[in-house]
Amino acid sequence: MSSQVQSSDTESVPAQASATPKPAGMAQDNWQKMASLSANMDLQSWLELQCGLIEGVYSGVLAIRESGQFQPVAVWPDANQAMDSLSDLIEQVMAEGSGLVTELPASEQQTGTEAHCFGVAFPIHVGGEVSGVIAVAVNISAESELPATMNALQWGAAWVELTQMRRLYDQRESAFTRLSTSVDLLSRVLPEPGFNSAAMRLVTELAINVNCNLVSLGLVGDKGVKLAHLSHSADFGSQMNMVRALENAMDEAVDQRAAIVLPALLSLSANLVMVAHHSLEELQQSESLLTIPLQVDDRWVGAITLQRDIDQPFTLDDVQYCESVVALAVSALEGKRDNDRPLHQKIRDAGKQQLQRIWGPGYLGRKLLLSIATILTLLGVLVNGDYRLSAPASLQTLSQQVVAAPFDGYIKDALSRAGDVVKEGDALLHLDDRDLLLEQLKWRSQQSKLSRQYQEATAAHDRARITIIDAQLEQARAQLHLVESQLQRSTLYAPFDGLVVSGDLSQRLGGVVSHGEVLFEISPVSAYRVDLLIKESRIADLNLGQTGSLYLSALPEMAFEFTVSNITPVTEYQDAATFFVVEAMLHDSHERLRPGMEGIGKVFIDERNLFAIWTRELRDWLRLRFWRWWG
Repeated sequence: MSSQVQSSDTESVPAQASATPKPAGMAQDNWQKMASLSANMDLQSWLELQCGLIEGVYSGVLAIRESGQFQPVAVWPDANQAMDSLSDLIEQVMAEGSGLVTELPASEQQTGTEAHCFGVAFPIHVGGEVSGVIAVAVNISAESELPATMNALQWGAAWVELTQMRRLYDQRESAFTRLSTSVDLLSRVLPEPGFNSAAMRLVTELAINVNCNLVSLGLVGDKGVKLAHLSHSADFGSQMNMVRALENAMDEAVDQRAAIVLPALLSLSANLVMVAHHSLEELQQSESLLTIPLQVDDRWVGAITLQRDIDQPFTLDDVQYCESVVALAVSALEGKRDNDRPLHQKIRDAGKQQLQRIWGPGYLGRKLLLSIATILTLLGVLVNGDYRLSAPASLQTLSQQVVAAPFDGYIKDALSRAGDVVKEGDALLHLDDRDLLLEQLKWRSQQSKLSRQYQEATAAHDRARITIIDAQLEQARAQLHLVESQLQRSTLYAPFDGLVVSGDLSQRLGGVVSHGEVLFEISPVSAYRVDLLIKESRIADLNLGQTGSLYLSALPEMAFEFTVSNITPVTEYQDAATFFVVEAMLHDSHERLRPGMEGIGKVFIDERNLFAIWTRELRDWLRLRFWRWWG
């Protein structure tokens, strides 16, 4: 049976370290040892001292998490005995994260029939997570001694926690230092204008910072790694043996995708082949070697080899520093190297890369687009289609008739306005005729008066007077006829069935109109023409009699057929281009058509190759540019 024991921080370990107090001198010696523990003291020594401070302990284990897994780093006194009895308890503490106590089977160290065996374990927390477990097996005579054992473990675990925190801090401090120095070095490399100068600066700075005799940079080529730069030296052509040995060592590191150190570090060089590095070591008279392969994305682009005296072997910190510098600098160097390539090589490499992506694995979207483009190209080359010329179009009436004011007058009543459909003979407007009626009465009275005078002159046989009065009478009749004619025209009528295009006099009732003033414009509702705006570069494709379809914005679901009737010399300038106005006649009318409607007209030209249709404008543009440059 397992139980969780909570210990109080206020209890004193010396007072409760054992149910049976030890001699004062022994306890004092143990606590002096605990107080004098060095930060560099190994965990095995700590565990032995910790077990010595707890009475009745016959086994102990310290497990620490490393690389995500818990490993026993110290056992006492015997590894097999400790792990067999305490492994289950350690796993339970790892899962629950708190101190636990469990009863164990009787052991050989059990001294009396009243003694009992217990396992006591306490977790070690670092950064809010369980980073280790300390567990001991004890022989005690009563369960009341268990809290003292747990408290002793709790106090002792503080030293392990401090050690782990110091190690974590040292790792972070070391990583920060490496990053800082790497950034400083990179800041001196990046300002270089080209790849060669930047690479030379990198190997020189590395040689100075890591205290190396020689730093070499090699780049992966078609036949393996080729030496590119040496620190402190721009000419290495005469050192062929050394160059080949360096290239072989770099190839060895690139092939194995791992850093190689000589003399070897167990944590890095396990199971690595180092034949080329041993050959280089012999050639360079026993130098310490470090080769780091260079990777950009998923490509291995080269390697860097560092050499220094044998009495200064490369440490793990040196390797980590060099790897951080290389990781930061290699992408920048590769970018400069790509930019320094000649144009033809850039084109060749880009084409090679695209071919690899097309024919190699992955890039399904690119392969799909290429397949679609190939199919469309084949269709364009092999299949013919209708060549239709599209152009903006507007609907216009064939003719318009103006209804003007017959005389000066005033508006009495407006019966129609713009937008109304009228029949022939429908009244459009009434003008005020009161003045005309008075004028008519005046001339009728004058005509009656002159008629009497004419009769009197006739009775008197006065020929001269008869002639004068006859002329006056004809004048009166003419004036009367004029007034009656104006009275008849005081009401304006629709000349034919049509649509009132303009004229809204309902807001001018009682207003003055002048003789000849345009009052209405009427157009027939069943006779329309289509005005097409054809681009200048396409006007040569049009001929009289060609047919097409009109699609209006107001009626997109309906197609109206038309025939080209007139290619006018009239041009319009819109959107930095010149357009010709081409007229076409609609085959059929519709009651919903109105003048001024706009849409798209498509004129059927002929059947052509689809590729020729799609590339018509591009070919014309290229032809013009060619003649402009060549001619």
